[in-house]
Amino acid sequence: MVDPGPGSPHTSGVVRVDVLGGVRAYRDDVPLRLGGAQVRALVAALVLAGGQAVTYDQLVEAIWDGAPPRAARQALHSYIAKLRTELEPDRAARAAATVLISSPTGYSLALPDDAVDARRFTASARAGTRALRDRRPAEALAALDAALAEWSEPPYGDLAERGFLAADVARLRELWITAREERAEASLGLGVDASLHADLDQLTREYPLRERTWELRARALARDGRQADALAVMRTARSVLREELGIDPGPGLQRLERDVLDGRLDGAPDATPRATPRAPEAPSGGTDPHRGPEPAEPNGFAEPNGFAGPGVPDGSGGPLRPRPLLPAPLTPLLGRDADLADLRAALAGNRLVTLVGPGGVGKTRLALAAAREEADEDPPAGPWFVELADLPSPSLLAVTVAATVGAAGAQRTADLAAFLRDTTALLVLDNCEHLLDAVAAFVAEMLPLCPGVTVLATSREPLGVPGERLAELGPLAGTSPAVELFVTRAQALVPRWRPTPDEERLIATICAELDGLPLAIELAAARSRTLSVEEIAASLHDRFALLVGGARTGPERLRSLEASVSLSVDDLTDAHRRLFATLGVFSGGFDLAAVRAVTDGSRAATADDVETLLAKSLLTSDPAARPRRFGMLESLREYGNRLLPDAERAAVRARHRTWVVETVEEADRHWLGRDAAIWFARVRQEQPNVRSAFESALSDGDVTTALRLCGALGWYWYRFGLITEGTAWATAALQALGEHAHPQRAAAYFALAPLQYLAGAHAAAAESIRTVLAEGNPAAMTTKYVRARAFQAYLSAADPAAASAIAQQALDEARLWNDGPGEAEALAALGQIARLSGDPDRAATLFEQSVAVARKAEHNFAVGSAGWMLAKVRLDRGEADQAVRSAAALARFLESEPDVTSWLATLHVLAGALGLAGDAAAGARLLGAVSALGSDIGYQPQQMDPADSERNVRLVRASLSSQAFAEEFRIGMLGRRDVVEAVLEKATAVPDPMFDRAAVWTA
Repeated sequence: MVDPGPGSPHTSGVVRVDVLGGVRAYRDDVPLRLGGAQVRALVAALVLAGGQAVTYDQLVEAIWDGAPPRAARQALHSYIAKLRTELEPDRAARAAATVLISSPTGYSLALPDDAVDARRFTASARAGTRALRDRRPAEALAALDAALAEWSEPPYGDLAERGFLAADVARLRELWITAREERAEASLGLGVDASLHADLDQLTREYPLRERTWELRARALARDGRQADALAVMRTARSVLREELGIDPGPGLQRLERDVLDGRLDGAPDATPRATPRAPEAPSGGTDPHRGPEPAEPNGFAEPNGFAGPGVPDGSGGPLRPRPLLPAPLTPLLGRDADLADLRAALAGNRLVTLVGPGGVGKTRLALAAAREEADEDPPAGPWFVELADLPSPSLLAVTVAATVGAAGAQRTADLAAFLRDTTALLVLDNCEHLLDAVAAFVAEMLPLCPGVTVLATSREPLGVPGERLAELGPLAGTSPAVELFVTRAQALVPRWRPTPDEERLIATICAELDGLPLAIELAAARSRTLSVEEIAASLHDRFALLVGGARTGPERLRSLEASVSLSVDDLTDAHRRLFATLGVFSGGFDLAAVRAVTDGSRAATADDVETLLAKSLLTSDPAARPRRFGMLESLREYGNRLLPDAERAAVRARHRTWVVETVEEADRHWLGRDAAIWFARVRQEQPNVRSAFESALSDGDVTTALRLCGALGWYWYRFGLITEGTAWATAALQALGEHAHPQRAAAYFALAPLQYLAGAHAAAAESIRTVLAEGNPAAMTTKYVRARAFQAYLSAADPAAASAIAQQALDEARLWNDGPGEAEALAALGQIARLSGDPDRAATLFEQSVAVARKAEHNFAVGSAGWMLAKVRLDRGEADQAVRSAAALARFLESEPDVTSWLATLHVLAGALGLAGDAAAGARLLGAVSALGSDIGYQPQQMDPADSERNVRLVRASLSSQAFAEEFRIGMLGRRDVVEAVLEKATAVPDPMFDRAAVWTA
C-alpha cells in the first residue's frame, strides 16, 4: 500500500491481492467484493503489469478476452469506478488516488511486491534457486518452502484460460514445478528421509517427461543405499522417454547410471547439490580423462580464432587449465538486455536455437554475450565458438568444428559426435547463411547423438531443421540505446567531443533514419572525425556512399553498409531480387494483398515468395497483425530502389498509388456507418503509404490520383483533426490542377472546407463549399453534396433567413434521397440557426431530432455535433446541472470515436458548464487540459468557435481570481488526460441516456 504521506486528506487500509487459486482482494485482511469475471479480469490485468500503466485498449482486451462490446469504454469506466470504491472507500471525492492510479495512458495498481501472492511466490522461489546454486541447501530449503506455501491452483482461478494471462499462467506453473524439484534437490543435499522419497515419487508420476525428476529420485534412492531401486527407476525413465518422446535419457541420467553401476555413488552426501557434467573423454588412449583431450594437431588449414583446443598448460607441468574459448569484444554491448534475456531463455529450453536477423543487426555480438555466461563452467567443456563466414567449402565444416572443440583427428560429423557424446556444452556456429545445407545436415546428424550439446547458430535465414527454435533479432528498440551507441563509438574517435542537446536530438533522428541498425549507426559514428553531426544527417540521402570505412581489421562484410546488404540480396533469384526491389515502394508496412497489388500482373507474388524474403531477413513480420503485415528497413528499401530501371520503378509507383487510392475510397464508403471505426483504423495504419502515394502522384504529375486521394481522405483528416496535413495535401493537389475542370475537383474542395473551418478560416471554408455545390454532381456524391449544403447553411448563419432556406433545402434533399447522415446534419444546421436567432427551445428540439436520426443512421459524428450544440443551448438557458451532465456524457461517448476535435470542443463546453454550476476550479483545469491536448494536433476550440468558447472561459473565470485561474489552468496543462478523466469520472455520476452508447446501437 502506498503511504499517502503526512497531511493527506484521507487514509486507506492495507490492500493486498491474491491471484494464485483465483483473483481476490483484501483491505486490512477483509475480503473485498470484486463481483463478476469482468472486474476480476481488470484486477488481473493491473496486477500482471507490475505497477506499470495499462492502456485503456489493453484493459478492454483483457476484460472481454478479445471480444469487447461496442460500449466497452463506458463499461470499463464503470468497472474502474466500482473497483476504486472497493479499494479506497475513504478517499475524498477530489483527492488523489493512492492504489488505483489513473494516468494519461491508462491505469495502474500501486501495490508493493509483498502485497501480491504471485510476486511473493516468485521472489521466494528465485531466492531458493540462488541459494541452491551457491551451495547453501538449508537456506534454499527455507526459501523454497516459503514459496510453495504461497501456491494454490490454478493461477488466476477461472480466468486462467484468458489469452492475456496464458504466458503468466505457464510461467507460474513452470516456476512451481521447478521449485518442487529444487526443494527436493536442497533436501537431498541435507540428507535423505522417507518424505523426500514420497515427494520425488509424486513428482515423477505427475511429470514423467521431466528428466530432472527421475534423476533426483534415482539419486535419492542410491544415497539411501537402495542401488537396485535406483537402477529400476532409471530403467523406467528410459522406457517412458523412449515411448513418449522417442529419445534416450540425457547425459545426467546416463552418468548417474554408470556411477551407480560402478559403485561410485554411496550414502555419503555430494559436495554440491547439483550434479556437474564431466569433461569429454578422449577418443583414444593416452589422455587423462580429468584433463580433457590434448591440443589438436595441425590439420592443414587455419584453425578458427586461433583455438587449438579447450585447454593450455599453465606453465607448471600440472593439469590443463581452461583457456578462453570465446572472442572477447573490445566494446560493450549496448541496448540488448531484453534480447539477451530472451535468447538465454530460448537456449535454456531448446537444443538448437538459430538467431536470425538482417546483416549488421548484431547477431554475433549477442550470441557471444549469451554464450559468455557459460564460459566459467567447471569443468571447461565449452562453450565453443566457430566462425563460418570465411569458410570456403562445406566439406570443411566438420573438421573446423572438430579443431575448435579439440577433437584431434575427427574428420566426419560421426567422429565428432562420438567425441562429444557425453559432453554438456554450448556450440556457437556463427554466420551460417552461405552454408545452410551443410550446417543443417551437420546439426541434424550430431544433436541426436550428443544429448548434452546445445547449438546456437547465427544466420540471416533459418536452418530449417526439425526442432529448431528461431530467435529473431531486430534493430535497436527505442531512441536511447541507439543514441548511446552512436555517441560511444564517436567518442572513441573524438575523445574530447561531448554532444550538445541539439546534437543529441539530431543523433536520434540519424539513428531513426538508419532504422536503429547497429552496423549503420557505427559506420555513421565512424565519420565523426571528418563530419559534424549536422553534416552526417545531411548526407543520409546517399547513405551507401556515407556509410563506409569500418574497422580495418574487420571482415569485409562489415566495412560498409552496402557490402552487408549485398550479401543477402546477391544470392536471390532474378524473380526474388525483382520482388525485393518492388516491395521497396511501400512505406510503414503492407500485407500480402498489397504485395499482390503492386507486383506485375503477369506474375503476382505468392506467400512463398514473401516467405523467401522473410527467411533471408530482407523483410520483417508483425505476428500480432491480422492480416499479417510485413515491413522493410529503410536501408534495404533504398538498396532495392537502385535495382529497378527507371521505367519499371515508375510502373511500380503507379501500381502502389492505385492500391492506396482504391483502399481509401473503399474506406470512404464506410466512414459514416457502423463499421466506421474499423475503416478509420485501417486507413490510420496505412498513413505512411498514403503519404507516399501523395508524394509520388504530385511528383509524377498524376493529378487525378492526388484529387481522388483528397476526396476520399477529407473526412478522415477532419475527424482526426489533421488540419495542417490535410490542408497541405488538398492545396497542393488543387494547385497542380490549376483552373482546369475536373470531375474530382468538387470532392477535393469538400475535403478542404471543414479543415478551413477548424482552423478558423470561415470565409475560405464558405468559398470552398460554394465550389462544391456549383461543380459537384449530386448523383455521384449524394451524401457529400447534401452535407455540403447543410454546412453552407451553418456557415451562413449571419443571415438567418437565407441560412434557414439553405438548411431546409438540404433537409428536403436528404429525405428525398433517404440520406440519414445528411438529414441529421441538416437538422443540426436548422437547430443552430434557431439558436442564433434567439429561439433556444426550437433549437433544442431540432438538436434532439438530429441526435435521434443520427442514432438510427449510426452516424456518430452527427450525434456528437448535435449533442455539442444541445449542451450549449442548455447553457444559454442557464441549465447548469443539465449542461454538465449532457456535456460530460457526450465526452464519454466521443472517447470511443476517432473525432478528437469534437471531443475537445465538448470538453471546452463542459468547462463552461462547470463554471456556471459552481465548480470553476475543475473548469479551469479542464480548459488547461484541452489547451495542452489541442496543441498536439494543432487545434484549439476557440479558433473554430470563438464566441461560445469565450463565454466558456468567462463562466470559469467569473468566480476565480487571476492567480487561482492560472494555477488551476497550469495543473490542467500538466495533467492532460489524467485531469480529463478525473473530471469526467465525477461529472458522469448521473448518466444522460441520450448519449448512452448501448442505446445508440439499439435505437
